[in-house]
Order: sequence, then structure tokens, then C-alpha cells
Amino acid sequence: SALAERRDITNLLLEAAEKEKPKIRVHVFALLARRGSKAATPILVKAAGDDDAAIAAAAVEALATLRDPAAANDLARIAETGPEALRPAALRGYLLLAGADKDGARAEAAFNRGLKLASRDEERRLALIGLASLARPSSLPTVLPYLKNDALRSAAAAAVATIADIVAKTDEARAKELYRQALVASADRGLRRRIAERLRGLGVTIDLAAEQGFVTQWWVLGPFSDRAKFTTVDPFDVKMADPAKPVTADGQTYRWKPSPLGDPDGMVDLERAIARRSNCVGYLYAEVTSDKAQDVLFKIGSDDGFVLWVNGVKVGQNIVDRGYTRDQDTVKAKLTAGVNRILLKVTQGGAQWAVGVRITTPSGAPLRLKQRPAK
Repeated sequence: SALAERRDITNLLLEAAEKEKPKIRVHVFALLARRGSKAATPILVKAAGDDDAAIAAAAVEALATLRDPAAANDLARIAETGPEALRPAALRGYLLLAGADKDGARAEAAFNRGLKLASRDEERRLALIGLASLARPSSLPTVLPYLKNDALRSAAAAAVATIADIVAKTDEARAKELYRQALVASADRGLRRRIAERLRGLGVTIDLAAEQGFVTQWWVLGPFSDRAKFTTVDPFDVKMADPAKPVTADGQTYRWKPSPLGDPDGMVDLERAIARRSNCVGYLYAEVTSDKAQDVLFKIGSDDGFVLWVNGVKVGQNIVDRGYTRDQDTVKAKLTAGVNRILLKVTQGGAQWAVGVRITTPSGAPLRLKQRPAK
């Protein structure tokens, strides 16, 4: 029968896994793992301690793929005290087993342990995703610090948001606080909008863009042709940028147009705001009021490149061809007490064209500054 034949093949592979030459054993380990043969676990655990580095690595990879709960402790041990080269694969296998564990408390403990053992963001992210799936409030002390980790904050925000869903059933005030923290940290548009819906359900009306520190009141100018020229040469004195004054360049007069932001996630669609063009540049102007002189960060996402001036002083640029995601570049700047003038140039190669600008404290906390209405 087919079942008997499968058993015979598995038995042959199990024998080969122990007795064949190293190069063959490496392939046999992978075959046993793909077949889901739990009988291979003791053989693989033993092979993971082999002096032959290739054998040991193949055995650990097979254990990670096999996902036999009986191997959990061995994978954790290798992840913690095994050779450096074996630890990431062992930890990945351990975390995958935790994700399949139906005991929530035990799975949570495994994910928390995995976070402590992880030396790479890949495994830390896997552990945070696991904690998000459990949505246990007891894991908040573990998860919250990762909201400040640039590489992991989105994964942490997803975990905090799912935990907040549970907390909201008994403590709405605490849930609101958690939602806000996740909202600030997340770069996932879908998650931010889900959080906004949850907050509205708790009676909180929220301006997603403003909550995240985005500049939303813009005037736009352009498009100007000859992108190569305008990456270094400007058609007007940036210190005199004024939305009430027309600009003359290359024999043509341009007028600033108000373009208040409509996107809840802070992105200005320049195809709509300025024009659908290729090989050109456009300008954006805004004014924000600070109640004191302070150091800030401008977090900029752009499609394609940008140059940024604050109060007539160029503070940053990145002339590049790329698609838009938020916070692609961080620029340090100083705001004065009172009105501050922001001028932004955005270059356009082809296809989409967009920009988004957030202003935060040096630690990354969003600043909700008063903005001059664009009208």
C-alpha cells in the first residue's frame, strides 16, 4: 500500500541519516524534515552537536523545519548556548514551535525567552509577531520598549494594538493610551486606520496625520522642468519664499496654490497637488509656530528626492530615485520661538510623485505645532 511504501522510505531515510556520508546526510535531514517525520528528531538533535559544521547546521535547519514539540527544549538550548552559527536557525525553530502551542501562557513565556535570546532583528520580529497573535496584556512590559526601536517598532505597535483590544474590555483609559502609543510607532497604514477606528469606538475623534506630527497645511508651486538643473539651482531666493508672491523662472510665471493635506497618513500626492509630469521638480511651503526655540527632527518620505530649508537655511537633502514610504530620511533642525518657514523641493523622475513630512522631538515624539492654514 502507499502507506507501507511511505513507511519503508522513511525507515530508509532514517537509517541513511545516521550512517551515510556527511554530504548525503545533509540532504537526508532536509528530506526527513519535509516529510514531517518526528522519528527523526532524536537523530537530528544528536547531529546538531556533530563536530562537522555542515552536519550540525543541516540538523538544526531540519529541526526548525520539522516543528516537533519534543525538540523545543533542545532548540532553546542550542539558541542559548550553541555555536554562534547555529543559534539563529535554532531560535527560529523554537519560535515557530511557540506559535503552534495552544497553551497561551507557555507560548508567551517562549516568545519572551526568544526575545531575550535573539541577536538579530529577524528573530526579534518573529517573537513580537507571536506576542501580537496571543494579545496577552501580561506581555506589555516586554513589548512596549520595542516601540522605540526603529527596526522593530511596527511589529511592536501591532502587538500593542492587539493587546489594547483586550485591555479595552476592562480599562478604556489604558486602552486609549496604548492605542496612541501604537499609532505613533506604526508605519503600517492599515494598522493606523484600524487604531483610529478603535479610538472612535471609544469616543475619541482623532486626526491621524496631526497625531503623528505631520505638516498638513501646504502651498505648492510648479512643476518646473529640467530636473537635473533644479537639484542644485533654485528659481527664487529661498529666504523670500512667500505663498502670496508669484515666482518667475525660465520666462514663465508660477503662483503658489493652497494644498491642505487630505490624506490621513500624511502623504501629499504631488500628481494631484502639482501635476502628472516626469523629469521635473516642485516646491512645497508651510509655516509652523513653536512656543519656544527647540531642536527637532524632520522625518521625510519622498518620491523621488528632496531638499529641505528651514527659515531660509538648507538643513538636508537626498537626491535619489525611489518610491514613497514615510520617514525614509531624518534631518536635524532648529526651530525658533514663533513662526518658522519650511520650504521643500521634491524631484520627480517618472511614475508616482509624493512627499510626507513629520516634525518630532529629538527622541522621536511627534510635535503638534500650530500651522498656518493653507487657503
